[in-house]
Amino acid sequence: MANFWSGTPRQAGSPSRGCSAAAARARSAPGLAGRWPAYFVAFDVLQMDRVELLARPYRERRARLEDLFTGHGLSAPWTLVPMTTDPAITREWLESWTDVSGVEGVVAKGMNQPYSPPYAAGPRSAAATPPKPSSAPSPSPARSS
Repeated sequence: MANFWSGTPRQAGSPSRGCSAAAARARSAPGLAGRWPAYFVAFDVLQMDRVELLARPYRERRARLEDLFTGHGLSAPWTLVPMTTDPAITREWLESWTDVSGVEGVVAKGMNQPYSPPYAAGPRSAAATPPKPSSAPSPSPARSS
Protein backbone atom coordinates (compact mmCIF):
# COMPACT_ATOMS: atom_id res chain seq x y z
CA MET A 1 0.00 0.00 0.00
CA ALA A 2 1.39 3.39 -0.93
CA ASN A 3 0.49 6.23 1.36
CA PHE A 4 0.93 9.89 0.52
CA TRP A 5 1.47 12.23 3.47
CA SER A 6 1.27 15.97 3.11
CA GLY A 7 2.07 16.95 6.69
CA THR A 8 -1.58 17.64 7.50
CA PRO A 9 -3.93 15.40 9.49
CA ARG A 10 -6.12 13.15 7.35
CA GLN A 11 -8.21 10.03 7.62
CA ALA A 12 -6.08 6.90 7.84
CA GLY A 13 -5.62 5.16 4.53
CA SER A 14 -6.70 8.08 2.37
CA PRO A 15 -4.25 10.25 0.45
CA SER A 16 -4.35 13.98 1.00
CA ARG A 17 -6.07 15.97 -1.76
CA GLY A 18 -2.94 17.98 -2.48
CA CYS A 19 -0.83 14.87 -2.92
CA SER A 20 -3.48 13.16 -5.04
CA ALA A 21 -3.66 16.14 -7.39
CA ALA A 22 0.14 16.34 -7.55
CA ALA A 23 0.34 12.63 -8.32
CA ALA A 24 -2.13 13.08 -11.17
CA ARG A 25 0.01 15.92 -12.59
CA ALA A 26 3.36 14.24 -11.97
CA ARG A 27 5.46 13.70 -15.07
CA SER A 28 7.66 11.04 -13.53
CA ALA A 29 7.66 8.67 -10.58
CA PRO A 30 11.17 9.75 -9.50
CA GLY A 31 10.06 13.39 -9.49
CA LEU A 32 7.02 12.58 -7.39
CA ALA A 33 9.04 10.39 -5.03
CA GLY A 34 11.56 13.18 -4.54
CA ARG A 35 8.85 15.64 -3.64
CA TRP A 36 6.61 13.32 -1.58
CA PRO A 37 8.58 10.27 -0.44
CA ALA A 38 6.66 7.17 0.62
CA TYR A 39 7.65 5.04 3.59
CA PHE A 40 7.15 1.33 4.23
CA VAL A 41 6.17 0.84 7.87
CA ALA A 42 6.40 -2.75 9.19
CA PHE A 43 4.90 -3.98 12.45
CA ASP A 44 4.46 -7.70 11.76
CA VAL A 45 5.61 -10.34 9.27
CA LEU A 46 3.09 -12.93 8.06
CA GLN A 47 5.19 -14.83 5.51
CA MET A 48 8.93 -15.20 5.05
CA ASP A 49 10.85 -17.25 2.51
CA ARG A 50 7.53 -18.65 1.22
CA VAL A 51 6.67 -19.96 4.70
CA GLU A 52 3.39 -18.77 6.23
CA LEU A 53 3.85 -17.53 9.80
CA LEU A 54 0.20 -16.86 10.74
CA ALA A 55 0.07 -19.64 13.34
CA ARG A 56 3.40 -18.67 14.93
CA PRO A 57 3.32 -16.50 18.09
CA TYR A 58 3.85 -12.74 17.73
CA ARG A 59 7.08 -13.06 19.76
CA GLU A 60 8.57 -15.24 16.98
CA ARG A 61 7.16 -13.16 14.12
CA ARG A 62 8.55 -9.98 15.70
CA ALA A 63 12.00 -11.56 16.15
CA ARG A 64 12.00 -12.60 12.48
CA LEU A 65 10.98 -9.08 11.44
CA GLU A 66 13.75 -7.51 13.53
CA ASP A 67 16.26 -10.01 12.07
CA LEU A 68 15.07 -9.08 8.57
CA PHE A 69 15.73 -5.37 9.22
CA THR A 70 19.11 -6.07 10.83
CA GLY A 71 20.21 -8.68 8.29
CA HIS A 72 19.46 -6.44 5.32
CA GLY A 73 20.57 -3.18 6.95
CA LEU A 74 17.16 -1.64 6.26
CA SER A 75 16.68 2.05 7.05
CA ALA A 76 14.46 4.86 5.74
CA PRO A 77 12.26 4.60 3.79
CA TRP A 78 11.93 1.17 5.49
CA THR A 79 10.63 1.66 9.03
CA LEU A 80 10.29 -0.87 11.83
CA VAL A 81 7.53 0.17 14.23
CA PRO A 82 8.87 0.31 17.78
CA MET A 83 7.58 -2.33 20.20
CA THR A 84 7.59 -2.60 23.97
CA THR A 85 6.15 -4.80 26.70
CA ASP A 86 6.45 -1.99 29.28
CA PRO A 87 3.07 -0.35 30.09
CA ALA A 88 4.75 2.92 31.16
CA ILE A 89 6.50 3.25 27.80
CA THR A 90 3.25 2.44 25.99
CA ARG A 91 1.47 5.17 27.97
CA GLU A 92 4.22 7.68 27.13
CA TRP A 93 3.99 6.81 23.41
CA LEU A 94 0.21 7.17 23.44
CA GLU A 95 0.40 10.55 25.20
CA SER A 96 3.26 12.05 23.18
CA TRP A 97 3.38 10.43 19.74
CA THR A 98 -0.27 10.62 18.84
CA ASP A 99 -0.12 14.41 18.52
CA VAL A 100 2.24 13.89 15.56
CA SER A 101 0.45 13.82 12.23
CA GLY A 102 0.19 10.30 10.90
CA VAL A 103 0.51 8.48 14.25
CA GLU A 104 -2.96 7.17 15.03
CA GLY A 105 -2.55 5.24 18.27
CA VAL A 106 -1.30 2.04 19.84
CA VAL A 107 -2.04 -1.59 18.94
CA ALA A 108 -1.72 -4.26 21.64
CA LYS A 109 -0.77 -7.81 20.66
CA GLY A 110 -0.26 -10.81 22.91
CA MET A 111 3.36 -11.98 22.64
CA ASN A 112 2.29 -15.64 22.49
CA GLN A 113 -0.72 -15.20 20.21
CA PRO A 114 -0.89 -16.24 16.55
CA TYR A 115 -1.86 -13.63 13.97
CA SER A 116 -5.46 -12.42 14.00
CA PRO A 117 -6.98 -10.18 11.32
CA PRO A 118 -7.12 -6.50 12.39
CA TYR A 119 -10.85 -6.52 13.10
CA ALA A 120 -10.45 -9.44 15.52
CA ALA A 121 -7.07 -8.62 17.05
CA GLY A 122 -8.10 -5.81 19.51
CA PRO A 123 -7.62 -4.03 21.78
CA ARG A 124 -6.65 -0.94 19.81
CA SER A 125 -6.42 2.58 21.09
CA ALA A 126 -6.59 5.73 19.00
CA ALA A 127 -5.23 8.91 20.53
CA ALA A 128 -8.58 10.13 21.88
CA THR A 129 -10.22 6.73 22.35
CA PRO A 130 -9.64 4.46 25.35
CA PRO A 131 -8.92 0.83 24.47
CA LYS A 132 -11.85 -1.57 24.39
CA PRO A 133 -11.89 -4.13 27.19
CA SER A 134 -10.72 -7.49 25.90
CA SER A 135 -14.19 -8.92 26.61
CA ALA A 136 -15.83 -6.41 24.23
CA PRO A 137 -16.91 -7.89 20.89
CA SER A 138 -14.75 -7.00 17.92
CA PRO A 139 -16.44 -5.22 15.02
CA SER A 140 -17.34 -7.46 12.11
CA PRO A 141 -15.64 -6.83 8.78
CA ALA A 142 -17.67 -4.87 6.25
CA ARG A 143 -19.73 -7.13 4.01
CA SER A 144 -20.27 -6.43 0.36
CA SER A 145 -23.74 -6.85 -1.09
